This record gives sequence, C-alpha cells and structure tokens, in this order.
Amino acid sequence: MKLHPALLLGLLLAATPLAAQTDRLEFNGVIIANGVTEVALLDLTTGSTSWIGIGHTFAGYTVLAFHPGKVDASSGFSTPDTLELVGIGTNRHFTLQLETADLGVDSGASTPNEPIAEPWLDPFTGE
Repeated sequence: MKLHPALLLGLLLAATPLAAQTDRLEFNGVIIANGVTEVALLDLTTGSTSWIGIGHTFAGYTVLAFHPGKVDASSGFSTPDTLELVGIGTNRHFTLQLETADLGVDSGASTPNEPIAEPWLDPFTGE
C-alpha cells in the first residue's frame, strides 16, 4: 500500500506528543487567595510572563483548570501541580506541570557541625 506524502506527513504530525505543542509555555507559579486561583505562565518565545485566572487566555492558550499536587504522607511521594489548557482555535487539550526551582543545593556540602576554620587561631599570626 502506497501512502501519499501529504497523508504521511499528516499522520506523523497527528502522532506527535501533545507536550510538543506547548513547548513555548512554562507553568511557573500558582497563587490561591480568597478562593481565586491565578497561575504564572511564561511564553518561552517572547520571554513574557503573566499571571492569569482560570478561564483566561495567554499566548494562544486558555487555562481550563488547575489541579494541585498531592503528597502521600506515608511515603513522602508527591505529584506535581498541573494545568489543563486548550489551544485557541484548535480545541486540542494540553497539560503542563509546575516547574520547580533548582535551589543549587550541593548534596556534598558540609554539615553545620563541621568547622569552617580553626577559630582559635589568630588570623594574623596563625598561632
């Protein structure tokens, strides 16, 4: 069976993961106050960030819902906060996970009980 090149391209595009369609957005924060949820979205192509409410639109996507992550108290395992979005004019649904900050903590860092220097030495004479 021969496939027309245009049909083959269409099938390949349809099989592309949905996450690839939202590569230009990043979910950076959430604030819930007085029963109102707002989320911070970053448009990676323009560098602009905006805080928007559920049902509002940013960079061609409408935020449909926010789902807070959950923590299992016994195991400590947690699931990330997620957003449901829909592309304007495409009716395609996407999910974004909250990006977590890299705090730059080195796992090999000294413990608080390790001395940094010998405090009994005079800094001028070394005695």
